[in-house]
Amino acid sequence: MNRSLRVSLWAVAGLLTACGGGGGGGTPSPPPAPAPAPAPAPSPEGFDLGAAWRNFLTVTNRWDVTGTADNGSDYTITLSTAAGGDQTFSGVTYATTETTALWTVESLPFARIESVTYYDEATHIAVGTSTIVNADPEKCSAVVSMTLPPADAEVGDSGELQQLEDLDGCANNSAQTGTSTTTWSLEEHADVTFFCQNTEARDMANAVLVNESTCIEVAQDGTLGDKARVHVEQPAFTLLATN
Repeated sequence: MNRSLRVSLWAVAGLLTACGGGGGGGTPSPPPAPAPAPAPAPSPEGFDLGAAWRNFLTVTNRWDVTGTADNGSDYTITLSTAAGGDQTFSGVTYATTETTALWTVESLPFARIESVTYYDEATHIAVGTSTIVNADPEKCSAVVSMTLPPADAEVGDSGELQQLEDLDGCANNSAQTGTSTTTWSLEEHADVTFFCQNTEARDMANAVLVNESTCIEVAQDGTLGDKARVHVEQPAFTLLATN
């Protein structure tokens, strides 16, 4: 599942622009031509996805989505995020976001996923994640590279967000079990604009384990809305959950 929001199960900055003179002696010279009127400042048209990413990390959020999987079962996912304060990752202190994802199937508890995303407070660049699924041992992912989303994205745009190495634990000697690649995209569904994080996870043999997309409603200034879409696809299981 999306390490960019590990920040959980799933797993984000401007514009400006704008001049004249003249004089002489002896015979008066004709007055200078008036300076052209300044062009009006352009109105912002793009979506600030850098602000959207920061809002994922720093603002308390909650989304509830439901859908029927291809196995015929009805699923509900509740995803909540909140700032978690300073915590240590690989011996260094970082700001954090704590995320809880609760899954139910046919109204019965199915999975509880608790995650922490560690990031640099000044740049909002993530450095790693830790995740606990139900009572399983904690596992970590280390961010190998990250590129923040742009401040002026348009619907249809996309780009790289994160590359991660997934580990079998959180110790310094934890073995790598695979990789995750997360991209961002700005999409429109049913007249609602969504900031999406799209993750593909592979094992060490390069086999695809899961493709997952988490899309959250976004305003032009990066404010996150109430609408959400989650699409999960893995061998023998496909789910689209919305609200």
